[in-house]
Amino acid sequence: MPQLMALLLASIAVLPLSPDPVRAQQACLSSVETQEAVSEKRAVAPVVALRSAKVHAGGEPLRARLCRHDENLAYLVTALRKDGKVLRVVVDAVSGSVIETR
Repeated sequence: MPQLMALLLASIAVLPLSPDPVRAQQACLSSVETQEAVSEKRAVAPVVALRSAKVHAGGEPLRARLCRHDENLAYLVTALRKDGKVLRVVVDAVSGSVIETR
C-alpha cells in the first residue's frame, strides 16, 4: 500500500510539468484556417513546408500543421528519418525556411 501511495504522489507531482495537449492543439490552425492563411498570403502552401523539412531532415515528412510559434505562424512538420528517428521540424510559414529541428 505505501508503494501505491508513493507512485500516486509521484504521478501527481509530474502532471503540472506535462504539456497540456488540448492547449497545444488550440495553438494550431484548423485546415480551413490554414487554407485561409495560404490564400491571404500569410503562409506558404503546406507542400513548401513539407519539401523544406524533407531536405533538412533527410527523411520522409509525415504531417504538417500550421501553428502559432513565437507570435508568428510556422509549420510543425513531423518527419521520419531512414534510421527510424522521428524529428519535429519547425518551418517559417512566410518564407518556407527551416527555423529549428527537435
